[in-house]
Amino acid sequence: MTHCATHNARLCSPMGAVAGPRLQQPVVQQQFRTRSCGAAPQILPNSLQFSGRNVLSAGSRRSCGQISVASRSLSGSPFDRLDRGAFGESWDVLGLGQAMVDTSACVSDEFLHGLDVDKGARRVISLEERASILQQLGGSAYQVSAGGSLSNTLLALARLGAAEHALHGRGTLRVAMDGIIGGDPLSEFYHSQMQRAGVKVLARPSPASCTGTVMVLTTPDANRTMLSYLGTPAPVVLDPALTTAIARARMLVIEGYVWEMPGAAESITAAIEVAHAHGTLIALTAGDMGCVMRNRKGLWAALHAGVDIIFTNKSEAAALVGEPCDAKGAALALGPHADMVVVTDGADGSCISALGRLHVVPPHWTTNAPIDTCGAGDAYAAGVLWAYLRGQGVSAMGRAGARVASQIINRQGATLTEESAAELASVLPLVEASPALTSLSSADMW
Repeated sequence: MTHCATHNARLCSPMGAVAGPRLQQPVVQQQFRTRSCGAAPQILPNSLQFSGRNVLSAGSRRSCGQISVASRSLSGSPFDRLDRGAFGESWDVLGLGQAMVDTSACVSDEFLHGLDVDKGARRVISLEERASILQQLGGSAYQVSAGGSLSNTLLALARLGAAEHALHGRGTLRVAMDGIIGGDPLSEFYHSQMQRAGVKVLARPSPASCTGTVMVLTTPDANRTMLSYLGTPAPVVLDPALTTAIARARMLVIEGYVWEMPGAAESITAAIEVAHAHGTLIALTAGDMGCVMRNRKGLWAALHAGVDIIFTNKSEAAALVGEPCDAKGAALALGPHADMVVVTDGADGSCISALGRLHVVPPHWTTNAPIDTCGAGDAYAAGVLWAYLRGQGVSAMGRAGARVASQIINRQGATLTEESAAELASVLPLVEASPALTSLSSADMW
């Protein structure tokens, strides 16, 4: 019996102007068959462009929660070794979000019932609730790792780039993270883990603040339930250092959960303006359905301000649209408002709307049953962005996302391991970022 890679990845929908006319009626492409729903869309002859830019060629125990982590600082705090001159560097991908630490454990359905939480849901909890749940886990085994949605995506991108470099000799992806980070030992653990994975943490710790955490509870049927402690509330400040980092990045990825932070709307709007001024591609993740529902007005404002890509799954897309719809319906509804829309639908694959076409991308099938679906959507986004930065076509982006997600669900934990990245580098297509290889018709060859 075969199983497919389940990935509740985020929607990919940009708001900038397409280089060429936007069509009201898209062409639906499923695998290698095309059905016209209206006038044939115009295909860009050389490359896919967003907002007029050619982008395809281009251990300590802490009182803040009592989570034990083994810190691997070589000498002193990792923040002591942070060179603020790093803001003069350029980045392929710069993430703007919140540093989180994941605590992952396998639990029974009865355990979830005792917590009075719905399976598969995400709920925000207090510091006291987190301490109580950790106490209830008792001697149960759990993993602690640098995490959070954005961090999972950035880490996967960095490891894919490093694995590709080792195998093919290509340059590694330069990946960095900025935004919100606490000032406790958990933040040092996060910094150390991300740096070892090849992600530069540019964010400065907030003094006397607690790092946010996510308790990921996985039941035997591979469903994950997330209980998030957001840490000490802190705004994202668009200071000169962050402004320079955005200006020197090819792509800015804004985490949807940032909307939950104070003053998020103003900061995100300002970051979008800086990106526009310097030709930086803008991607936005939706977070989760609850986050979308609470911040729907702000998300639409960001789209209208000129976001190029937004990642969400089917339920998040429906919440953004404001009415029930399937993945195809959501992609079609959001398509007129974006250059590219990616809506994932778990075992049913994903739908990508771009340049007046709807691509229906199948999931990646494996012979193993899913073990843990947590982080699959983040991995899917990493696969899409990796293929995007490598100059691949639209359908190839979706298939790369599905392939990376399949690696995540076949093991415990939400992060892509070095071993999995090496395996992916050997099977993902190596396509040079050449205009001749970025037409939509060539994308379906993979």
